[in-house]
Amino acid sequence: METSKDTFGCKLNGQRIVVRFTEQEARILMPPDERLVTLYQVSTQNGVRYTNGMMDLRGSTSDLTLIRDNTATALTDCEPLKVPKKSSNPFLRE
Repeated sequence: METSKDTFGCKLNGQRIVVRFTEQEARILMPPDERLVTLYQVSTQNGVRYTNGMMDLRGSTSDLTLIRDNTATALTDCEPLKVPKKSSNPFLRE
């Protein structure tokens, strides 16, 4: 297993949330139904900020806050996800 550089598992009010950062987006699997939400990066003076107009994600990769309905909730226990190693042979599992 390898540690992902762009995908993090966190807790949101005790439920697991997965955040994947791409070049210009943050993609979030939202509990409880694992609905995929895409937020778009906007410029900020400190840290990172992603928004879709209804929801904001702010902070740094290890210290994130999700803002929904004007309520800020800190994401806790954020850690890079462990993912299987990629093999050059698509038929071989490592």
